[in-house]
Amino acid sequence: MALSYCAIPESRTRAPGRMDWTGALLLGLALLLFLGTMARGATWGWTSPLTLGGPVLSLSLLAWWVRLERDRPHALVDVRAVAHPRSAPYYVAGFVFGIVMLGGQAVGISYIAASTADEGYGFGLTTWEISAWGAVPHVLAFAGASLVARVAARTGYRRVLLLAFALMAAGHVGLIVGHATLPLFALASAVSGFGMGLALGGLPTLIAERSTPDRTASATAVYNNLKTLGGSLAGAGSAVVLGTLVLRGTDVPALSAYLTIWGLGAVLCVSALALQVLTDRQADVSGTPKDGRSDTRTHHDAGMSAGT
Repeated sequence: MALSYCAIPESRTRAPGRMDWTGALLLGLALLLFLGTMARGATWGWTSPLTLGGPVLSLSLLAWWVRLERDRPHALVDVRAVAHPRSAPYYVAGFVFGIVMLGGQAVGISYIAASTADEGYGFGLTTWEISAWGAVPHVLAFAGASLVARVAARTGYRRVLLLAFALMAAGHVGLIVGHATLPLFALASAVSGFGMGLALGGLPTLIAERSTPDRTASATAVYNNLKTLGGSLAGAGSAVVLGTLVLRGTDVPALSAYLTIWGLGAVLCVSALALQVLTDRQADVSGTPKDGRSDTRTHHDAGMSAGT
C-alpha cells in the first residue's frame, strides 16, 4: 500500500459527481446474497427453498439495481456502456473465464487424486505428485500472463483473446481425450493453462481500453465481479454434477461426471470464442481498428450519450 501511494501517480481524469452509495449498497447486497447462497448450497441442499430462493432474490435485486443505475446521471456503473456491443462480449467472456478457471481447478485435482483401483479412473497420485502435476497449468498460466503484452503488441488484444479461448477449448477437449494417460492429461492442462494466462492478462486490458477514461476503474470492477460470479456458479454446478453422476450404490463421482464438466467447459469456451468473432466482424464492418485498440474519443462520446 505504501509503495502504491508513493510510486503510482494520481489520475488526472476524474469522474464528476458523488459516490453512488445507494447503487453500491444494492449491488453489494445482491452479490452477497448470491455468493452466500452458493457457498451454503451444499449444506442446505441444492433443491432446498433457501438455495433456490437465494438466486431468485439476488436476480430481483440486480434487476432493480440495473433500472436504478440507468436513471442516475452519475451511477456507480454505466450499465449502458457495459451492455454496448463493443464491450458486452468481453464481459461475457470474463464470466465464462471465471467458470473455466476458478471452477475447474478443484475438479482436476480431484480427478488426478482418484485411483483406478478404487474409482476406476484417475492416476492415484500421492500428495507431492498431485502438487507437482497440479502446478503445470498454473506455471503455464503465469507464462501466458507474462507474455500477453508482447504477443498483443504484434497481433492486438482481440486476437490474443481469440487464441486464449481457442487454447482453453482445445485443452478441455484434450482432458477428455487423454483422461486415461497422465502425460496427455498434463499436456492438455498445460495448453488450457497457457490460454488462461493469456485471457487473465488480455481481458482486463481490453475492457479498460474500451471504457471511457473516467470509467476505467468501474469497468474493471464489473469484469472482476463477473469473473468471481462465474467461479462461484461453476463451483456450485460442479458439485451438483459430481454429486448426481455417481458410481452405482455409492456417492463417488463417476467418470462421466468429470467428462461432462470438461465437455461443458469446452462448449462455453467455444461459445465465448464465437461471440468474439462475431463482434470482430461487426467492428471491422463499422471501421473499428483491427489492432484491438479502442478509439477513446469515439467510445467516450458513446458513453456520454448513453448517460444522457
